Amino acid sequence: MKITIISDLHIPAKQSHLWDYFVEFLRWVLDLTKSNDGLIIQAGDFFDKPRSWYTLPEIVSLLDSYRVTIYSVYGQHDMYGGFKVGTMLDILNRMGLVNILDGRKPVDIEKGLFVYGVSNDDWDGYIDGGLQFDVIGDVNVLVVHGPVSSVPVPFRHILAVDLLNNLREYDLIICGDIHDKYMVSSRGRSIVNTGDVANYGGCFVWDTIVNEIKFVDSGIKNDFVKKSGRPPVVGNVTRYRGGRVSIMEVVNEKILTASVSAKKYLGRVMEGNSNEW
Repeated sequence: MKITIISDLHIPAKQSHLWDYFVEFLRWVLDLTKSNDGLIIQAGDFFDKPRSWYTLPEIVSLLDSYRVTIYSVYGQHDMYGGFKVGTMLDILNRMGLVNILDGRKPVDIEKGLFVYGVSNDDWDGYIDGGLQFDVIGDVNVLVVHGPVSSVPVPFRHILAVDLLNNLREYDLIICGDIHDKYMVSSRGRSIVNTGDVANYGGCFVWDTIVNEIKFVDSGIKNDFVKKSGRPPVVGNVTRYRGGRVSIMEVVNEKILTASVSAKKYLGRVMEGNSNEW
């Protein structure tokens, strides 16, 4: 089986100037997955906002026309402060267009390949040990929406390599939340994040037969990138001391939307001179 892996989609409201790009990208992902006779695992923040009644009919129509199997967890953008009922992702789940992963009920998707899910509202409980799973598959995949980064960042996070080493019962860990594209592998096990769609425009494809994971670039560029030459800031924005810095810009040490005071403060944090955030 070939499994398409996507981290943060952040499908925006239909009124957004990026709408056409996201529809084209989602159609590309569905075509790719269908041609591979595979399925999709999405790691949360399926939508940029939990409700948009102009958006929902369009996405329902598109997903219904393909009927590709999709598994997902909830990101914070998919919920209202932890409330899931009546959100767009909840409605897609009720319609059978997206299957919500719950770690308490792992899904056997292929002859002993089990998938477990940790939505954003369960993340703290899982990391602190309050949420425990019985890992039962021959091959086990964990899907999480929480702050797992490939490099140190100046807020509460877990390094990808540490999570991979600490959770040895999982063969693959799929992460969403931090807009950071990475793949870290060790002894046949991997942890991956595709980054957010607006910035990276691609997905990982995992061939479960040979245990090979490759990043596939859609080649689709959105209008914002064409005009400005840099990716848009979509999704998570960290606020501090009056400044705004997107997570990926922090990771890359490229600060494009911060105030002067925020830039100075970030410099101290990146140099290890401040633990405050």
